[in-house]
Amino acid sequence: MTACAVPAAACISGQQPATPALSFPLLPREQLGPGPVGLEGEPPLIASLRRVLLAFAVYNPRIGYCQSLNFIAGLLLLFVDTEEQAFWLLNVITHIYLPGTHEMSLEGSKVDLGVLMTEIRDTMPAVWDKIGGELDNSEPQARPMTSKSVRNPLTPRLKKKDTHLALSSERLPPITLCMTAWFMSCYIGTLPIETTLRVWDVFFYEGSKTLFRVALAIFKLGEAEIKAIGDPMEMFGVVQSMPRKMLDANKVLETCFKRRNGFNHLSQEVIEERRQERRDKAQQDLLLRSRSKAATAPGASMSKEADGERKGGSLFGLMK
Repeated sequence: MTACAVPAAACISGQQPATPALSFPLLPREQLGPGPVGLEGEPPLIASLRRVLLAFAVYNPRIGYCQSLNFIAGLLLLFVDTEEQAFWLLNVITHIYLPGTHEMSLEGSKVDLGVLMTEIRDTMPAVWDKIGGELDNSEPQARPMTSKSVRNPLTPRLKKKDTHLALSSERLPPITLCMTAWFMSCYIGTLPIETTLRVWDVFFYEGSKTLFRVALAIFKLGEAEIKAIGDPMEMFGVVQSMPRKMLDANKVLETCFKRRNGFNHLSQEVIEERRQERRDKAQQDLLLRSRSKAATAPGASMSKEADGERKGGSLFGLMK
């Protein structure tokens, strides 16, 4: 059994997963000694965090160490009994709930942000007009412009049912630059800690759809503030500040689970389907780019001429 097959409940309950050639301490934090050589005097919790992250980097060479893993592992160590439990839970988060998000290419992060932007476009068109309406570049116009849109009024729109297929796998709204940490750190340092802990309760119980629902709830609760923006340059500051105001965890979660004007409709199946669509689209785009580069390479024309000679005998016709 690999790390990605270990359920979170099993890690918390203390069940021992089959560990492939990895020795890991089973002692409670209080019984652990000082940090590694050269780090005398280091607080025990910091030493535990160092060991968990080092073991994780060795066990997951495709990820190694990625910024934000320290926040997740640190919060786990505050609530579990052993370092091994924190280690396996970190594997569950990075392999099952957020696949590819913490890899060196950050491909999973791009995929998830694309899925989130798609859902914002479908459910909150007025917000989309402000944060990414300039990316709409298809022909049909399905809905009227909002009065405070900052995008080009001549840009046509897509029909709602086709929107999630139209967003480019490479190009995302610039606002996503300040949202990458939302998913990568599972809202640690983004939401107030009380709200973050409530989100984590639901996250481990229901899966990664919780992170998407919370992001949508943040935009929903801040919709009036976003729609009031007149200068697009103010958008980054507004979006960065919105999560810090979510002190009422009950209100955030109520918005996530409301059936009407909420996001209870967003299931894990929909999330996984849209994730796969974006992965497939990204692979197709990569293949097309590689073929295009190969076709324009200096030796491409010479090889085509050589093929023509082999097939037809000359470049201008068949040899008689």
